[in-house]
Amino acid sequence: MVDKSNTVTTAILKEVGVAKGSGFPQLEKIGNLSIEQLIKIAKAKKDKINSQNLKNTIKVISGACVAIGVLCEGMHPKEFAKKVDEGVYDKEINTETTTLSADKKALLAKQVTEINAKNTADLDELKKKIEAKAQKDAKMKGGAPGVKGAPAPAIGAPAKPGAPIAGAAPAAKPGAPQPGAKGAPAKPAAAPKK
Repeated sequence: MVDKSNTVTTAILKEVGVAKGSGFPQLEKIGNLSIEQLIKIAKAKKDKINSQNLKNTIKVISGACVAIGVLCEGMHPKEFAKKVDEGVYDKEINTETTTLSADKKALLAKQVTEINAKNTADLDELKKKIEAKAQKDAKMKGGAPGVKGAPAPAIGAPAKPGAPIAGAAPAAKPGAPQPGAKGAPAKPAAAPKK
């Protein structure tokens, strides 16, 4: 069993203060990490991440933010990683600053709110499309077998009740003894080769 309580993603979610990532990470942001918070996570996870230095560890952690809808310093994590490469956060990284001011915390929250507000229309449209597709799929499930658009049977399931499964051995006749069962006639021996 895999222990998921000690992953980078879990550390990010804990630092952001949420239980799970966004269902729509490209449009719905659940949090915003500062460079100080990223340094804190990087220092805690440096032994688990095969990285040469703190700067690279921070970039790895910011990369994990993409899939769960977390911003880094108010920007997409890939954009943030470029800024790290450009040296924008070298002062904080070199001093390993992990203290976050109340003003910066408020700024991070404001940035998430603004980005989510800007994405609201796109997110609503995406949710409507998903709902419409779910309704269409539900209607299709009531379709007749063999009708175009009808759902295919599950893998390994018979196409219709009583139909043989493709590639399976033919079923024995009802009431006939099964080969190898007690009381079943033995298989005839193979005829000797001439």
